[in-house]
Amino acid sequence: MPKPSSAHGKQRRPHALGLAKFADAKTSTYDKQARKQKERALNSKVVNKYRKLRARLDGQAGGPHAVQSAPQAQPDTADVEEGLAGSPSEDAMTGSVSGTHGKQRHKKPESHIQRIAREKAAEKAAEQRAREEAKQEAQHRQAQRQQSAQQRKKQSALMRKKTRSGQPVMKFRINKILGQLQGDA
Repeated sequence: MPKPSSAHGKQRRPHALGLAKFADAKTSTYDKQARKQKERALNSKVVNKYRKLRARLDGQAGGPHAVQSAPQAQPDTADVEEGLAGSPSEDAMTGSVSGTHGKQRHKKPESHIQRIAREKAAEKAAEQRAREEAKQEAQHRQAQRQQSAQQRKKQSALMRKKTRSGQPVMKFRINKILGQLQGDA
């Protein structure tokens, strides 16, 4: 279907663009450097936040704002039944629900930081165990090396022995060959 024509039967075509309009049309408002700089700033913000969290978790052992990763001890069941445990201030601090009717306390769900701290502690313990195992293996290998070195030194000393006339003592050489044959069989 043909396009509708204008009132005079001719389609209006735009005239040639001026030089200023042409130059403005070619320039882009997209600035790659500015976009990359903004992206770096956002990424560095996330990285800095992560580093602060890791530093806080690494140094939490002695700090005043340390997060407790170990679960808190529950009071004896006899205290709960008697209604002596769980003063109102303690309940408000721990977020627990207690009463004199023998209801059990509900644990407050573990926060994100506590979960990360627990995982970090488990990771450190696993690394420590791996280090200890590697150290023991290295010590064992070193002891074996020393033992084999002593045996080689002893064997070579026996092989170097000579008679009065300067001939090698054949007894030790024959014993070595005999031991090798018996080891192979």
